[in-house]
Amino acid sequence: MNIKNHEHQEVKNSFWDYSAILTSNFSLILLSFISSTIMARALGPKGLGTFALFQMFVGPAFIYLSAWTGSAALRYCKEEYMLENKIYRVFWARNFIMLLTGFIILPAMFSLRGFITSFMGLPAWSFWLLVAYVIIMSYYNFLEYVFQSMRLLKRYALMRSLEKLFFVTGLLLIVFNALRGDVITVVIISMSGMLLLTLLGFISVGSGVFRPVKTDRETITRVLRFAAPMLIGGTCTYIVNWVDVIVIKTYLSVEKVGIYSLAYQGMTVVQQVSMSAIAVLSPMIVALKVKNREDLVERYAARFVPQGMFFWVIFVSLLMPVSAALIPLIFGKAFSGTVLPFNILMIGIGANFISSLFTPLEHAYELTRKTQKAFIAIALINIAGDIFLIPRIGIAGAALATAAAFLTGFYWYGYICARRAGVSIRTPLLLSSVTILSFILFNSGFPAALELAFVPILLAYSVILARYLKIFNRNDESIFEQIHMPSAVRALAVKAYRTKLLTGDN
Repeated sequence: MNIKNHEHQEVKNSFWDYSAILTSNFSLILLSFISSTIMARALGPKGLGTFALFQMFVGPAFIYLSAWTGSAALRYCKEEYMLENKIYRVFWARNFIMLLTGFIILPAMFSLRGFITSFMGLPAWSFWLLVAYVIIMSYYNFLEYVFQSMRLLKRYALMRSLEKLFFVTGLLLIVFNALRGDVITVVIISMSGMLLLTLLGFISVGSGVFRPVKTDRETITRVLRFAAPMLIGGTCTYIVNWVDVIVIKTYLSVEKVGIYSLAYQGMTVVQQVSMSAIAVLSPMIVALKVKNREDLVERYAARFVPQGMFFWVIFVSLLMPVSAALIPLIFGKAFSGTVLPFNILMIGIGANFISSLFTPLEHAYELTRKTQKAFIAIALINIAGDIFLIPRIGIAGAALATAAAFLTGFYWYGYICARRAGVSIRTPLLLSSVTILSFILFNSGFPAALELAFVPILLAYSVILARYLKIFNRNDESIFEQIHMPSAVRALAVKAYRTKLLTGDN
């Protein structure tokens, strides 16, 4: 398949690819709620906190072993597949780099094994469980990039759903006393699911695209040059993900770690919806860039990004009034303290979506060196906020620090990408006011009946803002003629773009 056909297929199939991934992500949300509920009730706040500490040590090992080369793998696997219908050069280049980093990371972990297991509160032999988990997770993640670069997005979506279903099934065995209900068992269940799906996934791709087993110095150099800045971003991301837990454990308790980690897990589940955009849009935007269709890339940045952001902030905002009722009901009264930090985190996750929408531009324009400044800012703000706020206001301070870091850092990240595409970041920035207004309305202690009346007020404000910013335009409807989708869906989409409510047209 030549480059032109690749570009054509990227756009044509985008609706069905996105539908598959979005369906998968909604199933992941459901399964994640089920798994979080079972773990919360089976392990309690302390056990959930211990599981969070295990994941905290998985983080840096995973980042420095493989995650830092992930964006490069996606970028160059996609390009190689477009040109040759193979990905062997980039695939084996990344394996070679992972082997070299493994000779550094694993001995460093081994030297700290006593501290690691003691901090987690797990037996000494659990260190080897940690090592196995990191290696399996690295190749599971690698397979995700292979599927995305080869545009096997339906398979990618199915794999992620099956992995989570395997995990939930294992947890149900704990509920029915077929397995022990402890942290070690939960870790083994998670690891086993990733291993099984990784093996089946690589078999399904076939060995042809990975042959011959060789690479070259130029490919390794390109991957390293693209990926090297991600070491900074990966480190900063890890700090953001786990500094809250570290400071909470230092000043408070493992139980508080468990309560807060449930809020953070909830945020991560919501984030999965936005991450589906990267899986579909990154290969598409890279393909357009390779084809030198910068006009379409710029149109994406100028028109699609604000529209996607509009629907996202409304979705996130409406989760806030729901959380107060559902979290204690689903997870038990022991986790009622999760509600406030979860709602604060929703303000931050509203800004986080800007990263999902602009990441395709970062990949296409190879902006990784410039965008790392934003991740450094996120980490520094998060650390300073945690140290100052957690001793004073508890786990709500951790959520506030994270939200502030996201608001600052991800809009800086968006500004860097938007400037390269020649568009303004003003509209997405102003849309964050929707989530802030929602937090004020639904977390000020008003009666539930009154909060229900606030919902139409929030929606009205969102529509007025969309019209003021001219987010929707009837001219944008032409894009639907280029995408394969059911005629009824196309007609509904076109009708939505023609509605006077959003456009304000006469």
